[in-house]
Amino acid sequence: MTNKADLLGEKDLITGSWFNFDKIGDILVGTYVNKGHVPSKYHAEDDEVYEIKTDDGDIHLVRERQCIKDDMRNIRLGQIVKFVFMSEKDTGKGNPFKDINVYANREVVDEEWLQEQEEKVSAMGDDATPTDATPKEEIDVKDIKFVEPGNGDSPVMTDEQMLAQIIELGKTKLGAKDDEEAKIKVMEKTEMPLTPKNYSQIIGIMELTS
Repeated sequence: MTNKADLLGEKDLITGSWFNFDKIGDILVGTYVNKGHVPSKYHAEDDEVYEIKTDDGDIHLVRERQCIKDDMRNIRLGQIVKFVFMSEKDTGKGNPFKDINVYANREVVDEEWLQEQEEKVSAMGDDATPTDATPKEEIDVKDIKFVEPGNGDSPVMTDEQMLAQIIELGKTKLGAKDDEEAKIKVMEKTEMPLTPKNYSQIIGIMELTS
């Protein structure tokens, strides 16, 4: 009988740096590019690991947590996702509970990465397998559920709330003195019109702005 461990090779190696959410307010934004498994520290079943590629090409690994697990089931590879460390609660067991919100939108995807995966599948032809490239059903974004933000059945952000967040980012990140200046500076920075369909992507870009 074949040992399942013997089937794992270099192609299955999960690489990248762990993103541990050390401080409340820590944010990770990037493209969801892969999901793997690692031995769990707390239970018999393996933990899922989500690989997130940032704009600079770095891969960050996010270990499964109960507060994000259900949300991540609704998000497909190629979608841009944002994690925000909201708060921490004492469990009395020496390992605090970290509340992490997950932001995603079915229309906000990494088009360049998706195209690369399509090209890999096409190049493989009939020999393509899930280990060669992302399966086509994994990058069919029309069926992605909208998850924005929070956990489970948390309410979505309204357009007004997202616009308010964009304006605040324009002030804190770009030094704008008032709302109108913030809008102008954000549009100049992102090179995107300030319309509701772009709000989530603009927020993601602005969060990465130093």
